[in-house]
Amino acid sequence: MLIELGVLAGAERWQTILLIVFDELMLIFGIASSMSPAGKWPCFMLGLLAFTGVLLKLFLSLNTRAEKLGGEAELLFKFVANRTAEIWCIYPVLFALCECTKTLPEEIEVAGYAIADVIAKGGIPMMVWVSIVTNSRKLGIAPPIEPMENEEEALADAA
Repeated sequence: MLIELGVLAGAERWQTILLIVFDELMLIFGIASSMSPAGKWPCFMLGLLAFTGVLLKLFLSLNTRAEKLGGEAELLFKFVANRTAEIWCIYPVLFALCECTKTLPEEIEVAGYAIADVIAKGGIPMMVWVSIVTNSRKLGIAPPIEPMENEEEALADAA
């Protein structure tokens, strides 16, 4: 998802790599938090810092790059970035309520992660794909269709 957002915004390679590094740090701190009873909250907080880094990168520098592109690309980036951030906010809430505090039962945790994963890893990329397929020329990622000199001859040749 972060690679798609980087491509949509016209980000430089290092910006996309930085997003992925922040994402991996979130995962590492989440794993450390769930495996270390003593370090549960400190690791959770470090994971939240990495999450903040992802959000800042998305909504500051990549958003600026998307605004420079303008048009359909900017609109698609903003839509997808906002939906991604909204869905991703579910993960730390679930983690805090389930892993850290044991407030919610394991069944709710599993169902919550499953629903969030389907939306984040299936639904949002599907929206991007459909939008790109239907608007590829408007987004500037498909070659323009060149008009034919003589359409009737081309149709006759095709038949």
